Amino acid sequence: MDGFFCALILKISFTFSYKRIQLEFYSAKQIDFYFDHKEFVDFLQEFYKKDIFTPIRHHHQLGEDSDGTMLIMPSWSTGDYMGVKLVNVFPENREVPTINGLYVLMNRKTGEMLAQFDGLSLTCKRTASVSALAAKLISPTRRKTMLMIGTGNMSEELIRAHHRIQQFSSIYIWGRNYEKAKAKANLLKKEGYPIVAIADKNSMMKAADLVSVATLSEKPLVFGKDLQHDAYVDLVGSYKPTTREADDEVIQGAKIFVDNYAALEESGDLKIPMDDGIIGRQDILADIIELSKEAYVPSVTEHDKIVFKSVGFAASDLACAVFILKQYGYSV
Repeated sequence: MDGFFCALILKISFTFSYKRIQLEFYSAKQIDFYFDHKEFVDFLQEFYKKDIFTPIRHHHQLGEDSDGTMLIMPSWSTGDYMGVKLVNVFPENREVPTINGLYVLMNRKTGEMLAQFDGLSLTCKRTASVSALAAKLISPTRRKTMLMIGTGNMSEELIRAHHRIQQFSSIYIWGRNYEKAKAKANLLKKEGYPIVAIADKNSMMKAADLVSVATLSEKPLVFGKDLQHDAYVDLVGSYKPTTREADDEVIQGAKIFVDNYAALEESGDLKIPMDDGIIGRQDILADIIELSKEAYVPSVTEHDKIVFKSVGFAASDLACAVFILKQYGYSV
């Protein structure tokens, strides 16, 4: 009899253990299937009003023989969920994506693993939606012309997210490789976007009232002298204190907002001009959570140049994972 009960306990234990490791994995295709940027932008704004805890992310360079960076990003809220994202960024990759990652969503009350998500897809969608939310909250006036600088995975999501809110009349895309820009434009044109690839970004810089930049460039690609006086500049790519996508003239005199204040140390777009005395801490007006909670209400005129700088933070990943579960019919 004792042997019978031991065998039963082992069987039950094995069954529970087996179930616990059979996590649902949401691939990029599954995430795409139900994802709507407008719905997520609205969800994200409400999610940011919760009490969310986001420790400083681990940020590791992988040695002198590698250009890679490993990021570990945990977050949890006062509700039922917590999660962590593992991201590897390898700028020199050619045959595989430069960004690879995995997100794991967990039950905050029990610690159980709930689901896994393709980290690249989740990162691109949440980053683009944060930018679209920021533009909506900072400058509600519709922007008519978008210039996208960059042709990576992030670029198409930024176009989708911004257009879902702004409904642009014209979209232009530029990249160092014109063929890649044309390929990206053709992809999005088939989806119905009013987009054209251009070989010279400066030819459209003055015409664009929203310029979004998502590259791994180490040196500025956007120069203040080339912009409209009231341009909205969405800086996404720089995630190291030594790299930047915009020069000092873009930053100087602008109304500056961030996704989170870690951007002041993590991105050269802000750290370099701050270290050089071009701008000060007082010039950073609010982060996305303060904007969402209306703790800071922007006062923007038609003459103001606006800069939004994002470096990514884990609260947005958590929101995106919960939103995806909701789209698949889970009660969240």
